[in-house]
Amino acid sequence: MALRFIYGKSNSGKTAFCMQEAVALGKRAMIIVPEQYSFTAEKALSEKLGVFGMGGVEVHSFARLAQRELKTLDGAALPHLDKGGKIMLLCKIIRDNAKNLQLLSEHESDKAEQMLSLISEFKRYNVSCETLSDLCEKIENPALKLKLEETALIYKNFEEAVKNRFVNGDDNLTRLAAHLEKNDELKNCHIYIDGFSSFTESEFSVIDVFLRRAELVTVTLCMERTDRERLEFLPCRKTEAKLLKMARDAQITLADAKELPYIPPKSDDLAKLLLEYFNYPHTPYQGEVSDIELFEAKNPYT
Repeated sequence: MALRFIYGKSNSGKTAFCMQEAVALGKRAMIIVPEQYSFTAEKALSEKLGVFGMGGVEVHSFARLAQRELKTLDGAALPHLDKGGKIMLLCKIIRDNAKNLQLLSEHESDKAEQMLSLISEFKRYNVSCETLSDLCEKIENPALKLKLEETALIYKNFEEAVKNRFVNGDDNLTRLAAHLEKNDELKNCHIYIDGFSSFTESEFSVIDVFLRRAELVTVTLCMERTDRERLEFLPCRKTEAKLLKMARDAQITLADAKELPYIPPKSDDLAKLLLEYFNYPHTPYQGEVSDIELFEAKNPYT
């Protein structure tokens, strides 16, 4: 059980390094990437290296890994609660508790959607009903205290309504961590976590199990080891510090880190943009701009 960091700026070859090393191992390995990159990473692995799947290298996002692993659990037989179902359930909870609510009793459909977003956020950061209730006791501001109390009441009723009746996708990472904790599936497995600058608390809970169960966990950080003071690398530095603390708490060995050399873009204007983007004051680019264009879109979906 060990933790290793791979440092390197964008375009330094961190992803290629992870894929090539994973294939060369000759044993089971998993590459964990952001959800939006999972298909691209799997395609790149199968095309360039010619191997993926069972017995070789697997590519997953946290969500896809949870879906695969949790299929074998008894809870998988329960109906899945989608967004529409959650909103309907929250509307019912708000109506049933209207007498106990002062701030959240009106416009229940709007309040239900807001509560759903808030509950999903609570799930991502492992905030439980008990945590909210404990926090309420420490709040002195009457308006804030009332809002937290009503939120905790709805959250608690929602959890009780879902328990043993439905599967809530927001709980998948928590369930995944508990599932991996109980078996030896990760024994002798090498895990590569690539493409992240930060993690949610629920993702950290899964990584914590990785550290204690897998043979080696490798995490890539899009920064150089000397980039300690620059503000743009603050999310990566915080992630590094959190993982180091987790490793110390679990008495996990820290393997030798590797730093990949930065390969500047062949385009002069892109290289200048990367160099000066966070600098102030900066020096203007004097050459001809050929690889950077600005577009005005009507909306985010254009």
